[in-house]
Amino acid sequence: MRLVKLLGIGVTIAYLLSFATIFVMNPQTFEEVEFLGITSFNLDGFKNQIQAEVFNYFLVGLLIIVFGVLLSIESKTNNLGRIGSYFISFSGLMWMSFSFFSLNPSSTEVVFGITHMIRIGLCWISGIVGLILVSVDFRKYYQLEVIKWITLAVAILMLLEPVYYVINDYSGMISLIAWTIYMSWFFVFSIFIKSKVQT
Repeated sequence: MRLVKLLGIGVTIAYLLSFATIFVMNPQTFEEVEFLGITSFNLDGFKNQIQAEVFNYFLVGLLIIVFGVLLSIESKTNNLGRIGSYFISFSGLMWMSFSFFSLNPSSTEVVFGITHMIRIGLCWISGIVGLILVSVDFRKYYQLEVIKWITLAVAILMLLEPVYYVINDYSGMISLIAWTIYMSWFFVFSIFIKSKVQT
């Protein structure tokens, strides 16, 4: 379980450091995030494209995948929490996929844009489902019940993001905040998880 804790903390730190580094190295990026969205930094011609591919998407996605797989192994028996860990791993896979296909701002390929949106949706939905299922089996993971409600609150906040876009225009800053909340959950989970999962 110690490795699961380290990976969870690593997810949050890698996410925060990778994007903070881009914002510091290229301050204009912070202004562009309102239009690009946090999942669209693998953009042809973007100053920090290689860094975004390797650290922001591939590394963070890989850490999430391994985190989910190891959490499922620790769970041992089939239960909702274990299924939730699979969804979290799938969310990591979709996040990692942002590193594989660069975005071309001048492209007119509608299918490519739709594919990118589908991957965002799958990453988002699988993350939400994973959090909800893990929170259902919270007694296996946490000693403090408040962590269950924090986990559910993160899932609900994630659900509210698409609702916001139905009411208002797209905001990359809202997307940045929502993804950061999700990635921060891994840190909270890792700090308060039990040293051994109950089966």
